[in-house]
Amino acid sequence: MPRTARASVGGAIYHVINRGNQRATVYHSPPDYAAFLQLVERADERIPMRLLAYCLMPNHFHLVLWPHEDGDLSRWMQWLLTAHVRRYHRVLGTSGRVWQGRFKAFPVQSDGHLLAVLRYVEANPLRAGLVRRAEEWAWSSAAAVSPAESGLGGSVQSGVGIGVGIGVQSGVGSGLRSGLQGSRRSILRVDEWPVPRPANWLQHVNESVEPPESLRQLRECVNRGAPYGDGVWVEQTAARLGLESSLRAPGRPRHSG
Repeated sequence: MPRTARASVGGAIYHVINRGNQRATVYHSPPDYAAFLQLVERADERIPMRLLAYCLMPNHFHLVLWPHEDGDLSRWMQWLLTAHVRRYHRVLGTSGRVWQGRFKAFPVQSDGHLLAVLRYVEANPLRAGLVRRAEEWAWSSAAAVSPAESGLGGSVQSGVGIGVGIGVQSGVGSGLRSGLQGSRRSILRVDEWPVPRPANWLQHVNESVEPPESLRQLRECVNRGAPYGDGVWVEQTAARLGLESSLRAPGRPRHSG
């Protein structure tokens, strides 16, 4: 798979994922989840980044990012993961690799394919059987959307920032610590989507099930770092970003003659 840095261009939307080394648990307690979200906020202060959705799972994370400038994605992710590893070892008194390697990222077409990715990200806790409804998972952007607000166009929140509450954002920055002490969830605000948010979004996330073929294609894009969209867009985007090799089937290339 080509290195993500080659495809780190401004204006493109990326689904970013990384897993714990050997799929080990990374977030051991609520403060671990909250600390990672706080680092996301600090990363945004260093390099402005549009965050469209996120979900932290016990041994991996999903982020949907929309960088402004070329190279922003790589620099932003490098700072975030480096800062997180330092915090992880300092708190747990450990050393060694925390993440399985370099993060994976693939470009997403800004149409129904993006909505499929956003739904896929926020429905992760449902597929894992951790909650009955997506918004019950405290460490996902679905928790920031109340049922009453989920039918509004655009995003309920705007701009990266941490708040504390149950299902809605309230306050930024300093509210995080008091929220942890009160055993309440921390919510990271997200940016407005480039496509309209469907009415009854939470119902869409909770009740919609991706067809097996669509789910297979999406996961294949994750594994290969390949663009996710319709056929023409995928080929054009792969050529523009230097990701042609991500479209080839795995294995050794055939030799002619």
